[in-house]
Amino acid sequence: MLRINITRTKRGMSEMGIALSLVSIPLGMIVKVIWGNMIFGNLLMALGLLMMFPYHRMRDGIRLNLQSGVMIFVILSFVYYIFSDFDEPVYLLYLGVTLFFSVGLSLSKYGKDFSLDNTIRYIWLFSLVSVLGGLYCFVSGKLSFLSGLLDFNEEGDTIYDGLTMGSVCIMQIICSFYFISKDDNSLLERYLMFLLIILDFVMTLMAFKRTPLLIALVIIFYYLRRLGYLALTPRKVICFILVFLAIMVYVISNSELSEAVATISENTFEGISSLVTGDHTGHSLTNSTDVRIENRDAAFGMIAHFDVLEYMIGRGFMTFWFDMPLVQSYLDMGVIGLVLFAFYTVYLPLYSVFSKIRKNRIVLLCGMFAFPGAVCCLTNGHPYFQSLWMPVSLLCFVLDEDWKIQGKKE
Repeated sequence: MLRINITRTKRGMSEMGIALSLVSIPLGMIVKVIWGNMIFGNLLMALGLLMMFPYHRMRDGIRLNLQSGVMIFVILSFVYYIFSDFDEPVYLLYLGVTLFFSVGLSLSKYGKDFSLDNTIRYIWLFSLVSVLGGLYCFVSGKLSFLSGLLDFNEEGDTIYDGLTMGSVCIMQIICSFYFISKDDNSLLERYLMFLLIILDFVMTLMAFKRTPLLIALVIIFYYLRRLGYLALTPRKVICFILVFLAIMVYVISNSELSEAVATISENTFEGISSLVTGDHTGHSLTNSTDVRIENRDAAFGMIAHFDVLEYMIGRGFMTFWFDMPLVQSYLDMGVIGLVLFAFYTVYLPLYSVFSKIRKNRIVLLCGMFAFPGAVCCLTNGHPYFQSLWMPVSLLCFVLDEDWKIQGKKE
């Protein structure tokens, strides 16, 4: 089941390229933590994109399909950036990476240029290397549970990021459940996958970030219910109790981790309460929650003073950063940007995970890859980051092919 058909052909290069593009940021982060402050993440991203692009298909031209909407949003973002006063070229890099990846998938042909099943194996492998690398950093003392950060230079540039670590743990969890659901796996391989899922969850906890932890819990519960593991039997109850006790003993025996769990729990409940009510009196809120409350009030204040034209096309690229991508897309690009952004980053992932189409395991897996982005659209970030759009682009590719197959059957 876990065997990867490594090949030097273009097909094998494309499979590794797609996987490397998706996992390059956390993989590069771990390399930087271990060997120093270098630009490994960007180099791995560039290498992955160059490997996955189907140069031999360029004569065929770009096909009009679901992927086209992703490219339209990115091109519109480019135009908005050019005519704005915003001057941070790194955003052009985000958009360029997304466009290159999306065009590459649009040109590719399903089953001919790469195998999705083998691509998933590469994603599983690269994400496993990232998770084990993160574990090594904690075990070796390079990182602590409470800091979640590691500075290498005098300027204090952050090398390790908890959100990035949490995202790759979630990706590893999704891939592991994908392999568990396959019919050709052995009992030993299933136990191995469950052990890795437990490790991924612990590493997500050690990332010291609330959003990845809650997303990981939702995904684990979803797959356990889908695969029938929540249909309790005496044997399953005993296994769940033993696993829970093992995790609790490990947490309690480590003072730093115990404090981290207590802090995350307190901040989560207080943060949710304050975001819903807007009242943070008496709450020991984190800075991120305070900022989001202020941003929410500022966003709705600006929207209330929109004229008709601003409702349609927005106020321009990143006129104000709200740390809420869904609202940011509306403020920047009006109804046009909001509709495109919400359809691709929120509706499509939820449709793939909760509609009947989830019976297709690969569609479900790609929908799960994009699911954390759908959640983060209401919590943190901005609407232009490639880590948000690349899983969506892969999901569009899979949905296009699935609908094409269903159309032929009908």
